[in-house]
Amino acid sequence: MPEEIKAGVDYEERYKELGDAEIREILLKRKSYQPQAAQAAIQEAISRGILQSEQDLFSGEYNPPPSRSGFLFPDIQNPEQKSKILASLRRIIYILGIIPFAFAVMNYFHGNFSSVIAFAVAGAAWLFFNFMLSKTKSSLILNTMLVVLIIAFGYAIFTVSTMKAPEIMDFIAIIATFMVSLYCLLFARSIMKS
Repeated sequence: MPEEIKAGVDYEERYKELGDAEIREILLKRKSYQPQAAQAAIQEAISRGILQSEQDLFSGEYNPPPSRSGFLFPDIQNPEQKSKILASLRRIIYILGIIPFAFAVMNYFHGNFSSVIAFAVAGAAWLFFNFMLSKTKSSLILNTMLVVLIIAFGYAIFTVSTMKAPEIMDFIAIIATFMVSLYCLLFARSIMKS
C-alpha cells in the first residue's frame, strides 16, 4: 500500500500547493491516478477556474490520444527521461563495443591476423559511430550502426561455424550479444523518432 494512502493524505490540501500546470498534468493523466486523487484534482481545477465543470474534461485538451506504447519499446513523453534513457543505451552500446576487441586479442594469440584486423576495425567503427551518435543524434549514424552490427553478426557466425569444433555456447553468446545490441539500437531509434 502506498505511503500516501497509509498516511491518509488529504489530496485537496496537497493540490492547493501545486501550480496550475501541475494540476493540468494531473487532469491529463487522471486515469493513471487513484479515483480520490483524480476527483480532488478536478475539484481544485474547477475552484481555480481551469475547468468550468467536469464536462470540460471531455474536450480534446484533456483527452490526449492514446499512448502508442508498444510491446518492445515504451512510449516515453518526458524529454528529461528520454535523455537519460538514451544516455544509458549509449553506455550499453559502448560496453558492447569492447567485445570485438576481446575477439581481436583472442585471434591474435591464435595467429589469425586477418580476423584481428576485422574485429579491431569493427570495434573501432562501433565506438566511433556511438560517439558520433551521442554528439549528433543522427538517424543516419544509427542506421549505419545497424548495418555494421548485421555485418559483424554475420562475420562472427561465419567465423565460429568454420572452427574445427564449434561449441553451441559460442553461437549462443554471439546471438545473445547481437540481440542485446539490436534491441539497444532499435530502442534508441524509437526514442529519437518520438
